[in-house]
Amino acid sequence: LDGCLCCGGQYVASGAISGPIIEFDFRPLYLKDSDLLGATAIPRKIVTDLVRYIEGNEIKPLFHQTFPLKSIRKAQQVFMEKNHVGNLVAITPRI
Repeated sequence: LDGCLCCGGQYVASGAISGPIIEFDFRPLYLKDSDLLGATAIPRKIVTDLVRYIEGNEIKPLFHQTFPLKSIRKAQQVFMEKNHVGNLVAITPRI
C-alpha cells in the first residue's frame, strides 16, 4: 500500500480469502488522507472506467499466474493455499 496510493486516493478491498483476521498497517491510509472501501459489487461505471484505464496503459492488472482451463484444479489449489498476490486467471480454449 505504501508508495502505490496517491494522497486522497481510495483503497478498495474485495474478497476475503485470507480469512476474517489480517495484518494491515493503517498508517499509509491516514497519513495520505485516503479512504478504505469495501466492495461486494462494482457499479458498471467503475468497470467501464477500469477497462479504459487498462486499455490506455494507465494501470496494469496484477496477475499471479495463468492456468489453462484443463488445470482448473491446480488453480483452485493455488487459490486455497492463500500465498498469492494478484489474480489467478483461467484461460479458456479457442473454439
